[in-house]
Amino acid sequence: MDAARTDVVVVGGGLAGLAAATYAARRGANVTLFERSGRTGGRAETVVRDGFSFNRGAHALYLGGPAEAVLSDLGVAYTGATPDLDRYLVVCNGRFHRFVADTRSLFTTRLFNARERFEITRLMLRLARIDLEPLAATPLAQWLDAKGVSPVVRAYLESVVRLGTFTHDPARMSAAAALAPFQGARVMFIDGGWQSLVDGLRRCASRGGVLIETGARVEAVRFDRGYACGVKLTDGRHVAASAVVLAVAPDEAAHLTREGGLAAPAAWAAESEPVRAAVLDLALSKLPVLRRTTVVSQDAPIYLAVHSVKARLAPKGGALLSIVRYIEPGFHAPPEQVLAEMEAFADLVQPGWRESVTGRQHLPSMIVSNRSLLASQNGAAGRPRFDGAGAPNIFVAGDWVGDR
Repeated sequence: MDAARTDVVVVGGGLAGLAAATYAARRGANVTLFERSGRTGGRAETVVRDGFSFNRGAHALYLGGPAEAVLSDLGVAYTGATPDLDRYLVVCNGRFHRFVADTRSLFTTRLFNARERFEITRLMLRLARIDLEPLAATPLAQWLDAKGVSPVVRAYLESVVRLGTFTHDPARMSAAAALAPFQGARVMFIDGGWQSLVDGLRRCASRGGVLIETGARVEAVRFDRGYACGVKLTDGRHVAASAVVLAVAPDEAAHLTREGGLAAPAAWAAESEPVRAAVLDLALSKLPVLRRTTVVSQDAPIYLAVHSVKARLAPKGGALLSIVRYIEPGFHAPPEQVLAEMEAFADLVQPGWRESVTGRQHLPSMIVSNRSLLASQNGAAGRPRFDGAGAPNIFVAGDWVGDR
């Protein structure tokens, strides 16, 4: 006999799981959410140490898209600030240049010569109005080749793609996904870190009647004649349910549904390549060079950001500095080598930072997104549907699901 019964079981207490559970509860369902770790939030978790709010790397909320719409619809309140693009810098051949954020910066930066300025102006105007959907199955590198982009302009464009997507894979990445940041994407740095979003979603879920259990690991989805009939937990409990939402990574979704013999989750796990990055977050008692708060490198797939100049992430006078080293496919350098590379970049951008360090967080290979947007898979349009698991009452949610 089942020890418990509910209408909907949600597996995973990250942003997607909390939002899915809240929406199900809004429609009148009894919902139970199981999160295997001791806290909700997943990769959106923020750890506060000595007044510094450590996200898992440099997090920014994209505005004008599905995430902002869901947070608004659910009534999740948060504050923050948008960055000043005209203060961004680009490193090329070890020298600092103005980032191209508008017409003024285009004609004042020393990154380009006159011919390259004309070339990038023409490209930017084209990208602002181009329909990207037909480019979903075209690799970024192939698109750049076809446009005959010069080396300096190409390096700049690829660095902006990395900044906007955290992906360093021009040979395989969908051009539609890669070029989307050029169409006016805006971001916000969140006060208190992304834990503010996690806590807001959890409050919404709890107010809606969602039962949230942390430290509860689901072992498998149970099946009866092709339908999910509940879940089994590692502590031996069985919970019956009319529907199951898997707000987990593709490989975990495949593992949890293995008893049902579903082909789709196994295929998702096999074809999904995560986007990864190495991260070094540094708590500084003071920022050595105040004018270098966001620096993008064209010399290497790396960038540095000090989000605490805009958002409340550090105590007064202090700074929270993040360095991200994008990890390309086939890159297998030892973690200590990558760490040394990130520290060397900090030496270039913020000389003297070592004397100001009060805390640090090193994530040698964190998952940025659970599925790369590859041209061979038609970019975002090729991602799994939320209801495509192969059982009528199993659904999936997360950063690897859906075509947006």
